[in-house]
Amino acid sequence: MKNSKIMLSVLMTSMFVNATAEAESQDKPKIEISGLIELGYEKNRTIGRVKVETIELGVTANLTENLSANLVLLSELDDAGKLPTNDLIDEAVLTGNIKAVGFTIGKLTLPFGAYETAMNSDPAGLDIGETGGAKALLLSTEISGITLLAWRTNRSDNGFSIGYNGDNFAVGVDTIDDALGVDAQTTAIKNKGVAIHGQASFANTTVIIEQIRVEADTAIQKKGQLTQVELNYTMDDWIFAVSQNKGTTTNGTKNDTNTNTYGISYSINEEANITVESKKMKAEKSVISAKLAYQF
Repeated sequence: MKNSKIMLSVLMTSMFVNATAEAESQDKPKIEISGLIELGYEKNRTIGRVKVETIELGVTANLTENLSANLVLLSELDDAGKLPTNDLIDEAVLTGNIKAVGFTIGKLTLPFGAYETAMNSDPAGLDIGETGGAKALLLSTEISGITLLAWRTNRSDNGFSIGYNGDNFAVGVDTIDDALGVDAQTTAIKNKGVAIHGQASFANTTVIIEQIRVEADTAIQKKGQLTQVELNYTMDDWIFAVSQNKGTTTNGTKNDTNTNTYGISYSINEEANITVESKKMKAEKSVISAKLAYQF
C-alpha cells in the first residue's frame, strides 16, 4: 500500500521547512532506524500465492540541528515474482534547511502526484508518472501556509509543486518537464506532465481525487490522462474503501485503464495492519489480494 510518496509535495515541504523547529523542540537521537516488511497474498480464479512483497530499511543520521543524511534500501517484488537483490538504494540524500528554505540533494523520489490510497494496489496513475531514482536538488519553502517546491535533476529535468494543507483538506498541483526522463533515455519529445490532487475529510469519511496528465511519446499516441476517485470510511481500527481509476495511458488506446477496487483495512496495532481488497481491471478477471504490513 503506497503512502504518499503519495503526498510528497506537501509532506516533504513541511518536513524540510520545519526541521529547525523540530530539532530545537526535542533532542533527536544521532541515528534513527525504521523499516517496513509487507507479506502479500493474491488470488484470481485459478492461482493463489503468498510472498514477501516489500522489504525496506531506512537509516537517518542527524548530523546537526539543521542537517541530516538519509539512506533507504528497498526491494519490491518484480514482475517475475522475485525480490531483487541488486540496486537496493532507493534514496540517499542530505536534507536540511537554511532559514526558511529547505533543501534535499541526492538520489530520491521527486514529487509528481500524491497517489494516496488505503488499498493494497497502487493507483494506476503511478505508472505514467513514476519519478523514483532521480539524482536531483530539491528546494522548498512555505509562504502564508502555501508550500512551494522546485527541483532539477542531473538530466536537466525540472519540476514545480504548490500545495496547501487546511484543517480537514489538502490540495496540490505538481508539474514536470519530462515525466519519462527521470529514469529513461530522453528523446526529442518531452513528456510534460501535470498532477492535480486533493482530499477532504468529513467526520469519519475521506474523499480523495487525483488527475494525472502526461504528454504522449509520439504524435500518433493519445495523451495520458487518468483520474482516480477514492472514498474511505473509518470506524475505530477499521477502514472501508472503494476507488475507481479511469483514463488513457500513453500507449495510444483511449480509455484503456478502468479499474474498480473495494477494500477493508484493519489496524492490529501502531506498527501492523492488514488489508484485503478485490480489484477488477478492464477486460480482466477480478483479483483478491491481502497484505500484512509491519512498520518499525
